Amino acid sequence: MLDVRRTKIAAALSFAAALPMVAAPAFSQTAPSTQEQLLEQQSQRLEEQLVEENQRMQSMEQQLHDLQKALHHGKGAEVVTQPGGAAVIPPGHRTSWSVAKQPAAAASPTTTASQPSTTPEVQASSNARKAPATPPSVLAAYQQQNALFRPGLTIYPQFQYSYSQNRNLVLNGFLAFNSIFLGDISLERTETDVFQWNPQFYYAFNRHFEIDVNAPYFFERTTYKAQGVQFSTNNESTDTVNKWGFGDVSGGFYWQLLDQHNWIPNLIWNVQASAPTGTSPWGIKNVTDPTNGNLKFPNNLPTGKGVWGISSGFSIIRELDPVVLYASGNYFYEFTQGVSDVSTTYGQTQPGKVAPGNAISYTLGGTLALNERFSMMAQMQSIITNTTQVRPNGQSWQALPDTSTNAALFQFGATYAASHNLFPYLLAGIGATQDAPSYQISFYVPYYFNF
Repeated sequence: MLDVRRTKIAAALSFAAALPMVAAPAFSQTAPSTQEQLLEQQSQRLEEQLVEENQRMQSMEQQLHDLQKALHHGKGAEVVTQPGGAAVIPPGHRTSWSVAKQPAAAASPTTTASQPSTTPEVQASSNARKAPATPPSVLAAYQQQNALFRPGLTIYPQFQYSYSQNRNLVLNGFLAFNSIFLGDISLERTETDVFQWNPQFYYAFNRHFEIDVNAPYFFERTTYKAQGVQFSTNNESTDTVNKWGFGDVSGGFYWQLLDQHNWIPNLIWNVQASAPTGTSPWGIKNVTDPTNGNLKFPNNLPTGKGVWGISSGFSIIRELDPVVLYASGNYFYEFTQGVSDVSTTYGQTQPGKVAPGNAISYTLGGTLALNERFSMMAQMQSIITNTTQVRPNGQSWQALPDTSTNAALFQFGATYAASHNLFPYLLAGIGATQDAPSYQISFYVPYYFNF
């Protein structure tokens, strides 16, 4: 467009320069001096207009260059200049709510020197192209993985139910002649139902930084069963312990370090800290059933870890329309802390220090957008915990048995984007290891408030 304007102005100047030679014989007899003065004035005005037009075109080229640079570095998307001069984002780059803007049309070349020249402004025109809109079902997948934050408050209530069952064969005796067992044989079973309500709150300051707070509330019921009532393997005794209360309050931040562009995925870094606000597991005593010496059960149930903790990790998210793939890993560090009682013997108090086992977790999964609002997801989660150690005052560190665990879950779910602000989704999990719940059902109802 700029080259065409330059060609037209050059042609006008050539015509103006040749006009005196053609018109001179016709007007030489009437008013030669007057005609020459008029032609010289017109030539001067055309030259002034050419200078002004060159200045305006240079200003437009600089603004177009600045726009391309801002779009390239600000959104992580490549900017392509069309033959007409409009800067657009390639269709292959999906950027939320981004619009490529092009410079407004410059003043007409026929503007006279007496008219004020306006500075061209960069604004969105009716012909400006928009990047393809991200479907709500894909936005929901990003929100589930704490990516592409939307500035504002999101309330994220979680309702979860899990069921666990463990069976242990207990042998209390010895082998005679390497073949005959002399002693007590009992079968212990433990069934646990846990109902959890976790109102989570997220506040995003911008598209790359978000803080969160979690305050879970638990209701837990554990039933302990064992055979051996009146020294008979046919009779079974049962004891049930109920517990409800708040768990450990936690909070932290999510920081999106990279936006997806070209082959680079979204990269999110998170840091979380937890406070021992729940019921501590330290100091809980074991009680023996009065009718069955084989059955021992705790007199209370914990809802927290009893120590301060911190965790950090990274998440990677890659959109391959219509699939969103993600992976994350976290490391959990539990601080060594002194407690008033580390003994599990009823009627005995022993102060000391505890060192809960540190843990690592990972998640691998993907979401498939079936249409604009509905998507399916599948993932695997696992958390591996080291052995917990205790040290009573005046003694050495002791490792607690059966505290090193590997809890893995296969989870399947669906998400429905009910509106631009509401993304409820359901997850059903099946335990893949003995330390994981037998099955788990989670229901999330995130709602976004845009202030």
